[in-house]
Amino acid sequence: MLGHVASGKPSGGAVEPIDWRNLICRTACALGITPGTVRDGMTLDEVLELHDYWKDHPPVQWMVQSYLGVEPSQNRELSGDDLKRFALTGRLPG
Repeated sequence: MLGHVASGKPSGGAVEPIDWRNLICRTACALGITPGTVRDGMTLDEVLELHDYWKDHPPVQWMVQSYLGVEPSQNRELSGDDLKRFALTGRLPG
């Protein structure tokens, strides 16, 4: 499940770090479920598939936020300690 995704770096260039907390929370809010349900019950492929679909058919709350001009705050990036904790426990911070 998503809480047990191994991090890898594809060959051929730098990769931007994934903001796991934001990805999990946005998915959970859009689906009306808890972040733990996303983390423990969904694969990364399932989450990315939903986000790909939402590019053309965004959840209503995202459209309302856009209409009202609500901008997201700066997202916190995962620290090295967060990544070590994830590697040891299989749990994402948050």
